[in-house]
Amino acid sequence: MGDPRGWRVPGSYERWLLVAMGTAFVAWSAVLLPSGCQGSGRTGRMPDMPPSPLDGRPVAQATQPAGAAPAPKGPERPKPPALRPELPVSEPLMRVRVDSLRGRPFVLGQQGESLHVRGRADATPVTVRAPLSVAFDGGWNIVEGAGAAGAKPVSVSAGETILVEPSASGMNWGAVRYPGTARVVARTDIGPDAADLVFDVPMETYLPGVLAKELLKGWSREAYRAQAVAARSYALCEHAWWQGRRHFDVVAGQGSQAWIGLTNDRTSNDAVRDTRGEYLVFDGRVVPAYYSSCCGGAPASATDAIREGSWMDIAPLIVDGREDARKSGCCEKAPTAKWKVTLSSAELARRLDAWAIDQGRKDLGGLTGVKSIAVAETNPAGRPICFRIADANGRKVLWESEDLRYAVNAGAAGSKDTLKSGFVSPTISSGRVTFDGRGHGHGAGMCQFGAETMAKAGRDHRDILRRYYPGATVQVAPAGAQAAMPAAQGR
Repeated sequence: MGDPRGWRVPGSYERWLLVAMGTAFVAWSAVLLPSGCQGSGRTGRMPDMPPSPLDGRPVAQATQPAGAAPAPKGPERPKPPALRPELPVSEPLMRVRVDSLRGRPFVLGQQGESLHVRGRADATPVTVRAPLSVAFDGGWNIVEGAGAAGAKPVSVSAGETILVEPSASGMNWGAVRYPGTARVVARTDIGPDAADLVFDVPMETYLPGVLAKELLKGWSREAYRAQAVAARSYALCEHAWWQGRRHFDVVAGQGSQAWIGLTNDRTSNDAVRDTRGEYLVFDGRVVPAYYSSCCGGAPASATDAIREGSWMDIAPLIVDGREDARKSGCCEKAPTAKWKVTLSSAELARRLDAWAIDQGRKDLGGLTGVKSIAVAETNPAGRPICFRIADANGRKVLWESEDLRYAVNAGAAGSKDTLKSGFVSPTISSGRVTFDGRGHGHGAGMCQFGAETMAKAGRDHRDILRRYYPGATVQVAPAGAQAAMPAAQGR
């Protein structure tokens, strides 16, 4: 999840790589747990474009080496919208990036299928045989019937983008079948041989593939319905934020919300159809409906866990001193309701210092070991907001809980001693730091395991949403924004 401290631009490829390695465990655990909008960073193969403000922690701007020529400035990015979106009047077209490659082609479709290719939206499409290989290496290299006898090049007039449309329901990229139109977008800002694969998918067609990945099979219908409304609201806010600012709205993974493309999962399809056009609304505008796998019994404010700013500073996403509907006791039976991680104090200091240097945070770096670490502030629900860390020289620094989680995980390099959340109680003994942790993810908004607990207790999806987004109401968009879903979503 994006930049909580003022929409800073992301840093270098190396910086992204550290974060990606630190989050490998989260990606691995997704096969066992609902993923949620964890905000744990991409685990893809290339650095991301500037992350969404609805999507994670800050990544500092890269610094130029001494004596290096200044980096060339690209066109100035339009400013983001100041206000959250209103209910849509037509069905949004979600732009979902599913992969990024360098030096290798995207191979789309299956043998025996036909695809339609064009280089501009207003151009006449060329019908070709799948599989279709599309690569960018300073120019476009397109081959139909790739890997088979009779493969031949395809010539289209193209600029920075190649559009590929299916002749049937969806098209394959690898083993996954995706709906919508594929766009292969040259990424000359990354390198001369880099490209993104983006699918343009109507909102109501996009959502079943989110639910099928975000929640566990066998969960209750009302939990799926609550997730459908939350995911739809989150997606619309991402769509509004990035229109005109980059070539995709969300990624198909933890950097946004998980997505598996077309699915025939009945519960997921039914939940989207049953809630078609329903959004969470507060003060007349749609709520960026964050969610995570397990809150651990105490919610976080989005302004603490995600970012500061007017989009987040609203009653449905804030935990304050009022009697709060988001009470504890919703997810005690979740697999990650409680957990423990131990590492040496020297290793903790190394990871914190490396992350601080990488992020340009001189105020946090330079620790000489870790002598003590304790909770410095909690929110009204009892969840830590920041920690006070002292080193061997008596220097004391304050670390925000989510920064601490990201720093520990960024330095894990594939090991299992990572923090599933920033909801931890640390203790030091004999040179080792033990984190007694609770929950999985940032803890803001809906707790997915809590939603399932409520659903099993007989509460409907509107009750669930009222609990986790107090003050928000479920409103239905005009008919034009509720496209009818097809009878089957694929396979």
